[in-house]
Amino acid sequence: MNILYIESQYPHMLYVNESFAEQFQVRPQRLLLQLGSWRREVRVIVKKDLPENTIGLSAQLKKSFTLPSSLDYDIRVEGRTVHIGPVIAFVAFVQASEITPEILKKVYLDYFRGYQDIKGLVYLCAQDSIHPSSKTISGLFYRPSANGGGFHKGTFPYPEAVYRRVPIEPKVLNDLVQHTGDKIFNSYFSEDHFDKWEMWRWLSSHAKLREHLPYTTLLTGLPSVQESFSRFETLYLKPRINNMSKGIIKAVKEGDDYLFFLQVRDKSARPYTLKRMDSSAAAEFLNKLARKGYIVQKGLQAPLHEERTMDFRIILQKNSSKRWECNGVFARFGKKKSFVSNFTLAGYAMHGEAAIKTVLRMDEAAVKQKVKELVEISTLACEVLEAAGGHYADTGVDAMIDDSGKIWIMEINVLPFHDFPLHAKADDVYRRVVAAPLSYAKTLTVFGGNRA
Repeated sequence: MNILYIESQYPHMLYVNESFAEQFQVRPQRLLLQLGSWRREVRVIVKKDLPENTIGLSAQLKKSFTLPSSLDYDIRVEGRTVHIGPVIAFVAFVQASEITPEILKKVYLDYFRGYQDIKGLVYLCAQDSIHPSSKTISGLFYRPSANGGGFHKGTFPYPEAVYRRVPIEPKVLNDLVQHTGDKIFNSYFSEDHFDKWEMWRWLSSHAKLREHLPYTTLLTGLPSVQESFSRFETLYLKPRINNMSKGIIKAVKEGDDYLFFLQVRDKSARPYTLKRMDSSAAAEFLNKLARKGYIVQKGLQAPLHEERTMDFRIILQKNSSKRWECNGVFARFGKKKSFVSNFTLAGYAMHGEAAIKTVLRMDEAAVKQKVKELVEISTLACEVLEAAGGHYADTGVDAMIDDSGKIWIMEINVLPFHDFPLHAKADDVYRRVVAAPLSYAKTLTVFGGNRA
């Protein structure tokens, strides 16, 4: 459906052709027009010379917001409401100043490759460009073209669905929720990422899932570490809020001393520095970490490959049926002799099945069964997380397989890096992964194929 703007002295006019008017048993004089969350009663004019697959709007409407006539829209009539869209917002930046032509081309253009299956008005924006007073959002809409398409500036109506990858100021977020309902995903996280302690408490409430969660407690100081050492030989101290393995410390007790292995985040340097402390120094060190917000976790023994720690990233996203679907399982290998698996620091990634076969030495049938188990447990974790509170559709679950073959869920990332498959040379998976969120966003609108 194309949009044609027609000059009129009235702002709220809807022009339709004869074939459109014939869809109604009684020729309508007034209808409700909805564009995203924007909704107005409009006067209906039957314009006989209006082309097929075209709907006319008063040109005055362009003073309120940008609704490009050059895009291909879907139209849906429900009762006496005419929906034009879809209208989808992708909140990808905190500040509009972060948006540059380079990052649009290098990173975000790929998210819009599936636009032909979505259509309508899909725009990219920053959270500081959301305007609750006018119920509009400034940003850039995507326009397809023969050479791959591009982004164009505008100010748009509040959307019907929102895909967010950054925190949004609470007052602004609440206003969006008020006008879009539960159509904002991924909806809940503290700061930029989940609070690991909060996530562990949510997930551990499920009996079956608890079996796949390492023992975790809140770091309150030396006593909490001493109590944990009474159970386990090795501990990991992790920031409650962080990602990419930043700030993780390995802890071991040797006699009356405490050994802390601190990461060195330099590709060319040794992977860690070792600090030996007596109980007094350890107490002071741990109190500082506790004030920053840390958890204590059982140290799991992961199989090593080439002196590298291995774990897995399971990419789980919702499909057009609003069900979780695995779009990839990949293994991550950290820097040699490092105790973390951050492959960006002189490590590498590969397909999960190949890694399990190589490192765990399983046959084809056992490999497929282990991958199936990884996906099932990870999916359960996402379901439990969502039941605890929030709306999610785009996650990366971090899991580990220990020496005995048992699967452990380590973390759920609700702001996953989508270029992960590229590091494993899986370009086809990457294209599927980046297209999934906006495709799912459409299912949340009235134009979705399955809106149950």
